[in-house]
Amino acid sequence: MKTNFHLLKTKNKKIATNSICCYLTCFLLLFYLNSVLVNAQTCDYISQFGTMGAGNGELNNPFGIAIAADGKILVVEQNNDRVQVFNSDGTYNTQFGSFGSGSGQFDNPIGIAIAADGKILVTDGFNNRIQVFNSDFTYHSQLGFFGSGDGQFRLPSGITIASDGRIFVSDIFNSRVQIFNSDLTYNTQFGSGGSGNGQFNVPWHSNSCRWKNFGSRS
Repeated sequence: MKTNFHLLKTKNKKIATNSICCYLTCFLLLFYLNSVLVNAQTCDYISQFGTMGAGNGELNNPFGIAIAADGKILVVEQNNDRVQVFNSDGTYNTQFGSFGSGSGQFDNPIGIAIAADGKILVTDGFNNRIQVFNSDFTYHSQLGFFGSGDGQFRLPSGITIASDGRIFVSDIFNSRVQIFNSDLTYNTQFGSGGSGNGQFNVPWHSNSCRWKNFGSRS
């Protein structure tokens, strides 16, 4: 299956999309390349970039996406265990990460968010941690490990940062969302397993968006 990213336009600004999820209101997303999830604003197609593969600029199951203050587009690839960085026009810039469990390595990375100070937070799924990188893409620190206690994870996935700097992380198999302070210390959590009000069943993402569907899945 061809894997690509699409650039779209909203209010005369180019924005990037990926195949699964979005961060804040900046993104249009393709779901399995057929059904498109968008924010409430009308978006116009511009172009696309990326093909299936493991080379520079190629993508294999792109999932999380974020846009830095300088316009660079950061794309998390689950199957290539890396984050690729593209320029605002979609051309390849650089990448960081590789498969493994060491500092700066990934095993099934999923979500990504960028803090106000430029630090990059990536949910490292099968390593059950959040890794933090500097704005120059060098490793900074990490938090979490496998477990069900405060600050522990069982497959962290979606991540977003509130305006006050608090970090919200979807903790899939603990059926909850954990909240951390901007200094990465544990704050609180909400949710539990179930189908009642305030309960979750495999919560994948934590995003600040409003959605609507268009298109169809064939």
